[in-house]
Amino acid sequence: MRSLVALLVVAATAATAHAQPGTVDPDAPPVYVQPGYRYQPTLAPRSVALTQEEVDLLDEGTIGTGRAIVGGVVASVYGFGIGHSVQGRWLDMGWVFTLGEVASFTAIIYGIAQINSCESYYTGDVYVDTCEHGNHGNDRAAGYLVGGLLAFGGFRVWEIIDAWVGPKRHNAKVRAVRRKVDPSYDQQNDGGYGFYLKPNHDTGGGMAGLSLKF
Repeated sequence: MRSLVALLVVAATAATAHAQPGTVDPDAPPVYVQPGYRYQPTLAPRSVALTQEEVDLLDEGTIGTGRAIVGGVVASVYGFGIGHSVQGRWLDMGWVFTLGEVASFTAIIYGIAQINSCESYYTGDVYVDTCEHGNHGNDRAAGYLVGGLLAFGGFRVWEIIDAWVGPKRHNAKVRAVRRKVDPSYDQQNDGGYGFYLKPNHDTGGGMAGLSLKF
């Protein structure tokens, strides 16, 4: 009887010790925890009504510094919307310069080809042949040539300016939509440009410069 009571007491003591916090069960299997693991709460998505233009801006994303600079150089040298294609903005503004410059260049070629040709046409019931009157110039061809040159020059100036200014304007629109969706969004994470100053506490000096990120 005493042996049975002693056995029950030992079993109860072991069970109590196993349930105490901070105690280790030597027979328990090891538990592996991934190093550096930290709990990250999942935030509920913020419901925001976006227009189709804003959705497209989020899909396009910001234009990086490399693409912005290369596209600006290509637009300045070659034109015809190629630089905007490099920047991923052909559907935005590049098509305007492609069509406009092709049409202007076509007018220039036509004017050059027809500038010295004779012109024959009817004025009411009167047939006019400029070659018969010693006029070997084509006034309409000259108009095509001059108009084409003016239009082509205007498109080229507009294209160069837009290729260098457009990426910054595009990125500003993208960041505005991102802030609309997520008020905690920090644009420093994906681009921008500005001056910076980093103090060096070891030497008592610092470092300043210009950070360029499109």
